[in-house]
Amino acid sequence: MAPPLPIPPEDAALSLTMAMVASSPGPLLLLDGELNVVAASASFCAAFDIDRAVAPGGTFFALGGGEWRVPQIRTLLEATVSGSAYAPLHRRTRDPAPASSRQSPSVRRR
Repeated sequence: MAPPLPIPPEDAALSLTMAMVASSPGPLLLLDGELNVVAASASFCAAFDIDRAVAPGGTFFALGGGEWRVPQIRTLLEATVSGSAYAPLHRRTRDPAPASSRQSPSVRRR
């Protein structure tokens, strides 16, 4: 029997990432560099009433009829994609809590 063909590292990494998103118990999205949705976990779709079959391929900001079109979220994601900026982490829920009760830990990408 011939040995299996090697899987290119990029394909292996994407396959592993897709498996992690698919099996995530928490809400999780995989976005590309243009902020388009590559994959969405079932828990993300359930939490935010997103059609799991429609999410991949669309822009992040069109999800849920545009409810994610928030300037602070765009800034955070663009900073993350650039790899060099610092931005506060924002928590998004269906019914946002009053500003005084929200936690805003910071994230830094290296």
